[in-house]
Amino acid sequence: YDAAVDAAVRDDAWLRATLRANRAACRRRLRDFDGALSDVDAALLAYPTYPKALFRRAVILLELRRPKAARRAFVDLLRVCREWPKLAEWLTRCEAQIKRRSKLLKKKRRGGLVDDVEDDVDDDDDDDDD
Repeated sequence: YDAAVDAAVRDDAWLRATLRANRAACRRRLRDFDGALSDVDAALLAYPTYPKALFRRAVILLELRRPKAARRAFVDLLRVCREWPKLAEWLTRCEAQIKRRSKLLKKKRRGGLVDDVEDDVDDDDDDDDD
């Protein structure tokens, strides 16, 4: 996909977005989550309502252990494509991961290990939507 993205005609934004979204899927499978997120974000910059890119972004965020951001991405997908397969299951996964992480953080705070807890809160997330 690297060569295809480089060779794609600059003014064919749809082709470049499709290639970026597909390369993101490959990078995700290789566990290059940062590269995958970068590619899918570039695809969404060109086409913000591209369902496949929205889905891939949400899954990548979930794998990066950013469940609140993943939930928002799945909700964005829901707004664009209400018929996306198993979307409710993916949202349930987000909620379960949010709940697990919240319980773990509370447990570590009670044990006085707050300084040892990795800051896993989404950078771009407000806590008021929990």
